[in-house]
Amino acid sequence: MKNTLLASVSFLLLIAGSAVADQQEFPAKLAGQAILPANTVVAAPADAPEFLKHSGKFTTADRKRTEALGSVPGKDGARVTDLKLPFDGQAVQGFSGIKTMPDGTFWTLSDNGFGSKANSSDAMLFLHQVKFDWQTGKLEVIKNLFLSDPDKKAPFPIVLEGAEKRYLTGADFDIESVQPVADGFWLGEEFGPYLLKFDTEGRLTDVISTKVDGKPVMSPDNPTLSVPANPTAKMPVFNLKRSGGFEGLAMSKDGSKLYGLLEGALYQDDGKMESVDGHPKQPKPDCFEAPAELKRIYKIEFNDANVGKAVRKIGYIDLLNIKDPDNKKKAGSKDGVYDMPFVTIENVDRVDATQIVVGNDNNLPFSAGRAVDKADNNEFSLLEVGELLNAK
Repeated sequence: MKNTLLASVSFLLLIAGSAVADQQEFPAKLAGQAILPANTVVAAPADAPEFLKHSGKFTTADRKRTEALGSVPGKDGARVTDLKLPFDGQAVQGFSGIKTMPDGTFWTLSDNGFGSKANSSDAMLFLHQVKFDWQTGKLEVIKNLFLSDPDKKAPFPIVLEGAEKRYLTGADFDIESVQPVADGFWLGEEFGPYLLKFDTEGRLTDVISTKVDGKPVMSPDNPTLSVPANPTAKMPVFNLKRSGGFEGLAMSKDGSKLYGLLEGALYQDDGKMESVDGHPKQPKPDCFEAPAELKRIYKIEFNDANVGKAVRKIGYIDLLNIKDPDNKKKAGSKDGVYDMPFVTIENVDRVDATQIVVGNDNNLPFSAGRAVDKADNNEFSLLEVGELLNAK
């Protein structure tokens, strides 16, 4: 496969924002659901350093080390959830990308750990091969693939630089999307942002920096940036907000190209965000403090004629109003309706000609969208959306 990266579009796009009157809504029906409980924790590999046996030791507001298990309450803003840190092991959580496989399984991944580079040095990076039983509502983890850098491919010192087994952590990379290929996996990453390649054993083989129109794309977490020693010296330049790197990753049908979706707009030399037709617009300051009002999946048109222009939105489905006439949902309380009132919904892929799979990122233990005082579970839903998939 060629090392080709294009920014920044995807066939199916998850967004939350203001409704637009002239866009067409298509029906969605729940065909099945599978749930992995929030408090799902696995042991670190036997050959991992002692440091990784427990995770979440640096999640207090001041980032001070906390060794006592279960002593730090998880919070969604000011609201306390029911799970506490640190964990005895590594949490299987924060699913942030999914890919349907021919054998009926799915590959997905946990992102950087606990939300930032500063608090995730003891959170291991790993992929998951999973299987859903849409009838019983169970999610089975077939395999956890922990990522490592034995050949020192990372162009900067990693957290476990001197360890015998150089496992990667959430302070090294923030992985957000996955595309399996014959010889391994391509992952979209946010700190650089980078495109990462791993082999089938989870070993890092390539780290590719991002450029758009020949210009480097840099987030404030890019490990090559450094603050000058002199306060009067010029600060390092970056053109992407924190957590604005690669969120989605799609692949062309022939496998020759990857399409990376940046979570945020680039900033120009004058400090203003790039925009097309007046978009994007800044969200309201209190956006994440209020209940979800709009959660949609859009189908967009993407071709060479769109380059430099706003893509055409073909239509959408409403994730707060998924029809459930057969009462297949395992969560939610609306009669005849399944909804996904989560802060972050980061998993979507086409399953077949009429169905897609959709899942939330529960930001464990910090997101409480389903209930105000309970950490969200990992909910994956099979949706019947044939009209959307066939729309032109």
